[in-house]
Amino acid sequence: MEKEQEQTKRKMPGIGRARMLVAALLGALLLNPPVLEIFSADPSVRLFGSSLILFYINMIWGLLILMVVLPRLGLVIKRLWRMIKPQPKEGAN
Repeated sequence: MEKEQEQTKRKMPGIGRARMLVAALLGALLLNPPVLEIFSADPSVRLFGSSLILFYINMIWGLLILMVVLPRLGLVIKRLWRMIKPQPKEGAN
């Protein structure tokens, strides 16, 4: 099963670029001034001690970072697991 997944990944070399493009477009859409205006309408509204607009911008920023970092982190963890995984002994039955 892993070999099939690796072959699929080799056939799609631009998937990383596509993920970055989606993150950039989503960031541009969510940080667009008309959308920001929704969250800055009432400055007296507070969430966790900060204004709603600051909370919204920080949440979008964190979301975009996770979108870019988590898939790459998953690949690194898989590679490390393959390196440290104990190999079965050949003579043991």
